[in-house]
Amino acid sequence: MLITGILYISLSKSASRRPSTGTPPTSPNITDFGIGSTQTRSSSPKVIDRTILRVLHDIHEPDHHDVFPSTDLRPHLKWPPIVTRIPESKDVLENAGIRTPSLTAPAVDTVQFDESVCGSFPCRFLLPLRIAEQEPKAHMHLQQLAILASKLNRTLVLPNVGNNRIGACSKWPLDSYYDVDLLRSALPTINTLPFAVFDNWSETRPILPTSRVVSFSVGKSSGERDSVPDPFTDDFSINFDLADQKVASCLHSKFPRLHQSSSIISFAFYRSHTTKPSISQRLIQILSEDADSAEYFSDELATLRSSDVIAIEWDLRHPIFSEPNIDLQYSHALVELAERLASFTGPYIAVHWRLERVPVENLAWCAASLISTLRSVLDDDDSGPRVVWFATDYHSLSEGPEQPSGAKIKSARSGTFRTITSEHEEAMRILQDAFQTGGDLEGYGMTDLTIADKKVENVRGECSV
Repeated sequence: MLITGILYISLSKSASRRPSTGTPPTSPNITDFGIGSTQTRSSSPKVIDRTILRVLHDIHEPDHHDVFPSTDLRPHLKWPPIVTRIPESKDVLENAGIRTPSLTAPAVDTVQFDESVCGSFPCRFLLPLRIAEQEPKAHMHLQQLAILASKLNRTLVLPNVGNNRIGACSKWPLDSYYDVDLLRSALPTINTLPFAVFDNWSETRPILPTSRVVSFSVGKSSGERDSVPDPFTDDFSINFDLADQKVASCLHSKFPRLHQSSSIISFAFYRSHTTKPSISQRLIQILSEDADSAEYFSDELATLRSSDVIAIEWDLRHPIFSEPNIDLQYSHALVELAERLASFTGPYIAVHWRLERVPVENLAWCAASLISTLRSVLDDDDSGPRVVWFATDYHSLSEGPEQPSGAKIKSARSGTFRTITSEHEEAMRILQDAFQTGGDLEGYGMTDLTIADKKVENVRGECSV
């Protein structure tokens, strides 16, 4: 609201006094600001209009007596209030040819802004904040989120990637890992938005976007539950908790305008295989903006449904929706890199072994069984591959060319595989010893990404590429 008013300035009387004799009065003090004269003859307050104030502003030289506007959100109350800027009246602005903004301008601008981004107002987004499971299964969960976005009539924000994971707070764009054009063509009925466009939308939208964080995870077994199950199905429960510290930190740093609440709405699923139609249908009924909210007397859920952004923390291991999987392809850049790395090894057999979830008492047996399987496959074809390429979540155990025999080079491969036991060490030693002299796989080579990448870097250095 614009406040207008008239500033009254009381000027002190002239220091000269009329003498008691008949001496004629001194002529009044006259100051000319180039806009006419003002006189201080009368003791009554003088009315100074804005024209004079502008002239005073132009000729004023700042000094330590100036008072500047406070930058505090809650400045100390003072009376009378300190005037640091003279508000302009509507008439003055119009006479000067300055258009005053309408009180509804932000709303009008937001409508136009949303329509330019997502084609309608208001925009409704589903943001994959974090997918817990890493590749090679992470893209399966991304497809589940795409289906969820479609069923909720929301636009899927294509998240970032990094460290073998998918999530909005990762560093690299999605097309660093995947063929995004192929993804869009495989999901023709699902609206998607590049992450960079969404990021700009969240930062510059004239009206602050509303948002809520939702978590999907595996719940406790029936004997361990400490929450109330959904009254219509015992397949999942709904809880209202504090957001995980990592999630809160991600929102605060990456999307400060979306970090509006420290709470999170959690859906805990009690069954491993959650693809029953009743489960997915019930979930959509709860989350859909068009759903009848009378079934749930919760302001939290009502707010969630109407939020501009639903940010998802996805920590499931099995799909909810039964739609067929998309044949999501890796990006052309990664395919070319893989082909270039493979060119240095020649024909190979690839082994992907995840140790994290294997019971430690089975690890030694698993390693011996793997060696036996590799020997039978490799011995079947004398002219076949001579190299075994390993991909594992274990801290890499490889012998670089510059290392003495048996030296260990360790680097983290997984962000969740943190507890390394003696059983893990023994299993990897069994596997590595099989490729040494006298081992079951003597004469064959073992490599991984670390070794192959070093070979590529060496060639680049020699060729000055």
